[in-house]
Amino acid sequence: MIFFFYGDNSYAIAQAVAQIRDQYARKTGGLLDVQSFDMTTTPLSELLDALATRPMFAGSRLLVVRSLGSNKTANTQIADIVQVIPDSTVAVLIDSEIDRRSSYFRTLTSGVAGKNAREFLPLEPVKLRAWIKQTVESLGGEIEPLAVQKLYETVAHEYRPRDRALMKRAGADQWQLAEEIKKLIGFDPKITLETIADLVVPNIEQTIFELVDAVARGHSNDALQMYANLIEHGASDQQILAMLNWQYRNIVLARENVGVDSKWTQEFGLSPFVASKAATLGNTLSFEQLRAAYLLMLEADLSIKMGDKPSNLALEQLIYQMCQVSA
Repeated sequence: MIFFFYGDNSYAIAQAVAQIRDQYARKTGGLLDVQSFDMTTTPLSELLDALATRPMFAGSRLLVVRSLGSNKTANTQIADIVQVIPDSTVAVLIDSEIDRRSSYFRTLTSGVAGKNAREFLPLEPVKLRAWIKQTVESLGGEIEPLAVQKLYETVAHEYRPRDRALMKRAGADQWQLAEEIKKLIGFDPKITLETIADLVVPNIEQTIFELVDAVARGHSNDALQMYANLIEHGASDQQILAMLNWQYRNIVLARENVGVDSKWTQEFGLSPFVASKAATLGNTLSFEQLRAAYLLMLEADLSIKMGDKPSNLALEQLIYQMCQVSA
């Protein structure tokens, strides 16, 4: 039997594999005939030998094979490889990066081999929030809707299907959320807004949202503290400047499309969450203030690239000046 799991949601794939391992262990009484292969470092011949080997201790064998699609020979010979797998072997093939045009993909997603093919995508916001609640309850905890939203906003990255990099980051959210939920429940089974604020480290994108909000409202002390927190958690000055620029661009787009249907958000690849945040801030800033902020960001960028100022000094001055413009 062949299972083919692919996609960016590595957490969901890991859970599916764990379920298969648990079922196998219950059926056979253990994991003696279980092997794992990473095909980025394992010779194909070693895998082929394992696939053709009959079980020694149980009635079946379980092989977990990662990145077989990265092997050029396997890509062209996958149909033959599938044929040599005996009925006594359960092979779980896992590929996060996959060329859908390849014979490898077509073979594993069609016919008999494709019966257990499954794509794992990052959960969309509504489903991820539901998953948070279900996970908390499955671990014996409690969480109210406002706390679910807070935890989601603190940890989760934006889900944007057309952006491969964002998809991959969003696919990692469940790993961090699972760990944060365990930590929160370990502290107190009843998860509240306060315990989330005290114990959960925000992702960089969420802190940037909060930084832009503070800047747009002219709260310089809060904005500079958020900048310091971002640096402490590994963000670079250029990354922060780029995110500031991107967020202000979204505010401009939101202002220009007031009263227009939501199609503009799809055109510019914005999620409803980001568009809503931008629209809210757009109500507080005039086009003159936005233009002044853009000029300040341009000056800061040039001063860093020309070596006129250290990047940290340029960013601190930029944030303070942008707050003054917004006040």
